[in-house]
Amino acid sequence: MNTKVQANIAELKRILCCSSLLKHKIKKKIVRKLPLRLLYRLGILFMPYEAEMCLTSRCNLKCKMCGFRKSDRLFKMKDMDLEENKEVIKKISKFNPSVRLIGAGEPLLYKDIIPVLECLKDNGLVVTLVTNGTSLEGFAENIFNLKIYSVNISLDGTEEVHDSIRGVRGSYSQAINGLRKISELKREKGSVFPELRVNCTISNLNFECIDKFTDEIVKEDIDRLNFFHIFFTTKSAANAHNTRMNRDLKALATDDASNYKIDIATLQSNIDYIKTKYKHMNIIFQPDINGESLTRYYRNPDEDIINRERCIIPWTKMYILPDASVIPMYMCVDCALGNIKNNDATGVWDGKRFNQFRKELINRRGFSICSRCCGLFAK
Repeated sequence: MNTKVQANIAELKRILCCSSLLKHKIKKKIVRKLPLRLLYRLGILFMPYEAEMCLTSRCNLKCKMCGFRKSDRLFKMKDMDLEENKEVIKKISKFNPSVRLIGAGEPLLYKDIIPVLECLKDNGLVVTLVTNGTSLEGFAENIFNLKIYSVNISLDGTEEVHDSIRGVRGSYSQAINGLRKISELKREKGSVFPELRVNCTISNLNFECIDKFTDEIVKEDIDRLNFFHIFFTTKSAANAHNTRMNRDLKALATDDASNYKIDIATLQSNIDYIKTKYKHMNIIFQPDINGESLTRYYRNPDEDIINRERCIIPWTKMYILPDASVIPMYMCVDCALGNIKNNDATGVWDGKRFNQFRKELINRRGFSICSRCCGLFAK
């Protein structure tokens, strides 16, 4: 057995044993099949199997479809210092979730991003970094050496389209350079980690070019390509929600009606092209909808295409903002359900405000803002 193969096996064993990646995947599959709402009514609440940390609300791009900028509260938040984030990590590590560094800002803009990644790894946690990729090349060696589980790079189409959507010329080439740098390091060292994944959000701004984009990006050394139909909250859904609910559970409209301009026939044709030509590749559409469901998704956005009661996010994931406040979800209600900066993470997860939110969600069988939320379609 050659040295590279031995190194890969050793690395896989380390990931599986120390950070419990296999245990996490098994737990995730089991928990998602459980009647979580029924168990909750019986007083049984599992600890979250995943935590999403937003280290900063600062971003270096101006994405046209970004809904996060509509939250004034979020964008006024200051970053916590390294020691405060280390304390947060220490608290959540007690229930051993996988951790995704993601959110309203760009994680690589956080000044102590590498020490944070080191702290997460030192606590034995499975780590995924979601980035716009503009700063990735400069951090590539550090990220590779840490052997985090995956790096997800957000790209919105071919170079011209991507740069137009992101509002910064050269952002596409910067992201590709970062991707290639990590890919090069993986080949040189014979490593399978980190996995390289590309995320593409489908919107009215790029639906016409996702076929060409796929033809280009599959030439890169990536492990998976994820397409997400844009998630949004219409003004009518937000208004209906805010009329029924108290101010603590206020929702924000994130849709400007531009998504109705998508030509469904063109989008369907491009989806069919990708699925047919690259059927043997790891390409995922979320939600995976076609035909009538695809039409209804964009033409009748307040109508359900899936049961709103399917959402299990408040029973499985913890979303942590830059000030350590915990929210139901980034694209959900604009309120904090607790803060783990000065409190125990378990106490927040099973606290009064979080449980009040869960009970409202159960009693109302979902909210009017849920119909196009990624929580319903998460896999």
